[in-house]
Amino acid sequence: MTAVLTRHSLVRQVMHSSVVSIPREASLVDAARAFRSANVGTLAVTDGGAISGVLSERDLIDAVAHDLDLSSTLVGEAMTVEPRYLTVGDDVSSALRMMLAVGVRHLPVLDDGNLVGIVSIRDLAAVEAAEDRQAGGS
Repeated sequence: MTAVLTRHSLVRQVMHSSVVSIPREASLVDAARAFRSANVGTLAVTDGGAISGVLSERDLIDAVAHDLDLSSTLVGEAMTVEPRYLTVGDDVSSALRMMLAVGVRHLPVLDDGNLVGIVSIRDLAAVEAAEDRQAGGS
């Protein structure tokens, strides 16, 4: 029997454990291709294998809006440094509140300081909608 996810479920239960990463030395063209091929909205940016930030679709759009040359601009120049993180022990409700408070749609998930996943606002909204349906809401 599958457990019913609720607002009190842990982020570890709804996160995506396959994280798409890109080196900070890659170009923004490489990043755009990675977004498209992996069908994701956020890339973990790595430096020597360790996460050094995230690059979101919004970061890429900002680069375009500032007329940056996407072929020569490096991911490390456009990424979000020191992004907010969730932990595997955070619950869905607090994760959603954090996303809304900081205005992001994706957050990295850490376990003991190590990157183990990504959670999206869509993942969290699906849990909330399922709980509403279970409760007899619309």
